[in-house]
Amino acid sequence: MRGYPPGCRSTAGPAAGPALGLPPDQTPNTFKPTENVVQAPLPQGRAPAPGRLTRRGPAVGSPPTGCDNEALEDPVAQQAQQSRVSELEYLSAERAAETKHELWHGVIFAMAGASPRHNALAMEVGVLLRTRLGSGGCRPFGSDQRVHIPASGNYCYPDITVVCGDLDYHSADPDSVLNPQVIVEVLSASTEAHDRGAKFDDYRSIPSLQEYVLVSQDRVRVQVFHRNDLPEGSWTVTFFGEGDDVLLRSLDVELPVAELYAGAFDLRGDEPRAVATS
Repeated sequence: MRGYPPGCRSTAGPAAGPALGLPPDQTPNTFKPTENVVQAPLPQGRAPAPGRLTRRGPAVGSPPTGCDNEALEDPVAQQAQQSRVSELEYLSAERAAETKHELWHGVIFAMAGASPRHNALAMEVGVLLRTRLGSGGCRPFGSDQRVHIPASGNYCYPDITVVCGDLDYHSADPDSVLNPQVIVEVLSASTEAHDRGAKFDDYRSIPSLQEYVLVSQDRVRVQVFHRNDLPEGSWTVTFFGEGDDVLLRSLDVELPVAELYAGAFDLRGDEPRAVATS
């Protein structure tokens, strides 16, 4: 996901894993495939509770302009006292806007720019997926594709969205799709905690979603969350590192990590965090 304005970043990073029942960060910063099961059923007919998979902080709001990095876990889960807008108001404004915005529980967020490394990684994921999926029934879309989450009413622009079969369009907005099968987010220092926590909580309420992929840009690491048939509501997370092929079971494709990260660390990445090399 593209970062929020500088000065707002999470120190949680991979340490957010234990809150999901995930393994803690490992050293050195390369990973072999490992799996954990996340037991996280959603109540029937209810929207996911924002911030439900994070450990502290309020649930909704906007990223602050100045942040205490030691205390902040989710930059989106701050300053909740803001004017709320309806979905129709957001869609009307978004059609007229020159830049992209996301809607998160009634609050509109402008999409900030991303680093060259972030953009290159997202592009490479899209290219690798397009090459391997070919002319079959699944198609990847870039970061301009808007996704609507019916259970929460939120609207997001994932870095990569894969839809299989016919696109299911929102009745009030034909530019928003409702049936992603795979969503990919390239992590940024300012939004990593949100992507791992409240955003994953939101995404997994989408019935069609089978896999959620997190691509690190400060180290060679890819995490794939795969929805399990049983126990209902549980997800398995697999870590991939150097020398691995990222397996996306729902698409029956593998993405070589070496190709994904080729030349990535020659490009500028997030400034707040140095590239991990050991």
